[in-house]
Amino acid sequence: MKGSSSSTHARWLCGAILTVLILCPALSADGQVVYEKAAERFPSDEKLSSEYRCIEDGDPIWEDDTDDEGRWEICGLPPGIYKVCEVDQEGWTQSYPVNESSGEPVCHVVEIPGSNVSGIDFLNRGDYCLSGHKYWDINQNGWRDTDEKYLSGWMITVVDVADETNRWKTPTNADGYWRVCNLPAGTYRLSESSPGGELGWIASQKPDKVTITNRSIKDLDFGNYRILHDEPRQYEQFCESQLVEGSGYLDTKTSVMDKKLAMNYTNRMFGEGDIGLESAQVYSQEPNKLKRPIPNCSDPSGTTLQKLNFYENTKLEFRGETPLVGSKSIRSIERYGGIGANIHENFSVRRMEADQTMFLGQTSNSTIRRTVGSNTLTSFEGMWGTVSGLHKIFYKDIKRRELFAGEFEVQRELKFHENPVDEPRICPCGGVDC
Repeated sequence: MKGSSSSTHARWLCGAILTVLILCPALSADGQVVYEKAAERFPSDEKLSSEYRCIEDGDPIWEDDTDDEGRWEICGLPPGIYKVCEVDQEGWTQSYPVNESSGEPVCHVVEIPGSNVSGIDFLNRGDYCLSGHKYWDINQNGWRDTDEKYLSGWMITVVDVADETNRWKTPTNADGYWRVCNLPAGTYRLSESSPGGELGWIASQKPDKVTITNRSIKDLDFGNYRILHDEPRQYEQFCESQLVEGSGYLDTKTSVMDKKLAMNYTNRMFGEGDIGLESAQVYSQEPNKLKRPIPNCSDPSGTTLQKLNFYENTKLEFRGETPLVGSKSIRSIERYGGIGANIHENFSVRRMEADQTMFLGQTSNSTIRRTVGSNTLTSFEGMWGTVSGLHKIFYKDIKRRELFAGEFEVQRELKFHENPVDEPRICPCGGVDC
């Protein structure tokens, strides 16, 4: 039977070791050498081969090499007390047995009475480490600049190329640092995964395979950027504000198309009568420059200050015999990296009082990233309606339509939001050999 180990981190992968007495002219001793991996990284032990063994009883020395399963066996031993030791191998450290106070490797002391002894086992761990950092490569140049921040919570996976069942995983810390130790010499493949499987990250620097020979390897850094949603160093902005009061003919139009933000916005209005208008339309590829209050019924103040890529607010009073006709729309275009949502409003009124806000957050440092919404409070005589929706090819289609004709008061809030996460992909031809 196998012996037990004082190490709580090891687990044995071999079956029971049997002594075949017919092959041994006298007594025998046997055991196994096991690779003890780092306990904090999915412990899983494997057997080591080619480790050198000796049994000492005074001057005589018996030697044996471990086989492919880490087993060793020495036969033909007379009864007595023996010291069983492991010969040091480059790149490995004996982790059991060790001195309880100093932690230094020691030998087994074994008494062989009048029968065979088994389960004289050793644990070993690798001497080397792999380490590096994870950073946000905003300018996509393949190395970290001083103003580019580190990314925490990313999972780094190290896989043994010789045996892919041997793998270690560790998350990056608050400084983007990761480290995997207790590795033996060999070739390893490195990979990464974003927190929660978040989509949209592109690797600009990624170590693939590394080979440990006789030393640890550091500075294995991973750099990532968002090709569709990162805030560019050189960013564009637009702002238009107006305050109008008078009587007569009005014709205005504003349109904004930005493929980097996957946004298309239009606002058209014309008519004749008495009008009071206060409006602001502003967009910024850098949302830290655009902070505006957005209506929020769950906030005690009624609004929440958000970092946005686009914000529009219109306060309007109108009365006239000739109808005021208007159309307003905002789209987050899926083919450019948006969420595939749109909000469209039309009206033709002889009287209107309205307070309306439209907004969009797209880039990763917006506080409402990948969100399109509108808030409307209006009272009118005439016709007013909206058409909105969100479409994902093959699996999602949300549509909303409303139309009012007559005298109405309407209060409405509408939002579309997407939280992109990685979903498991199933190979359509999985399991087919040809």
